[in-house]
Amino acid sequence: MSDEFARWRHALAGNPMDFGERGDPASGYYRNPTSKGMEAICIFRDGAQVQCIRNIFGDGSKMTADEIDELFGQCGRYPISYDLYTAVAENGEPWPEIHTTVLRTKDIKAGVAWTESWARARLAENPETHDADGNPLPPRNHNNPPEELPPIKR
Repeated sequence: MSDEFARWRHALAGNPMDFGERGDPASGYYRNPTSKGMEAICIFRDGAQVQCIRNIFGDGSKMTADEIDELFGQCGRYPISYDLYTAVAENGEPWPEIHTTVLRTKDIKAGVAWTESWARARLAENPETHDADGNPLPPRNHNNPPEELPPIKR
């Protein structure tokens, strides 16, 4: 008996996803950037049947095995932890800022695996919008006071 989640765990550890043979998507938890926002996806097996749960575009119950395989081709590069899947898909929590990053075509061609450390580095490439740790900065010309006000000089 094999572990149907082994490829997902391997990718979650920071390794490139093993996409395997066509028609054999890796069971696991993923995120998928869509026009309606980031979608949480669960792919699993019910016996020999591949199943899918989605949190934006329906529950996935009417998807064929080929449609699930196609979806895996899109989201397989973005494995997420079960805890994050639960927080976003089941508890309605917002996605962490770090999960707004996506791999560029040149990264995919180079075999880069999406990881949180890669995402932090990617966000830090644009110092106008994010600090060195990948945290978002306030927008320019905003009207918000600084987090810590300087003491008043008299």
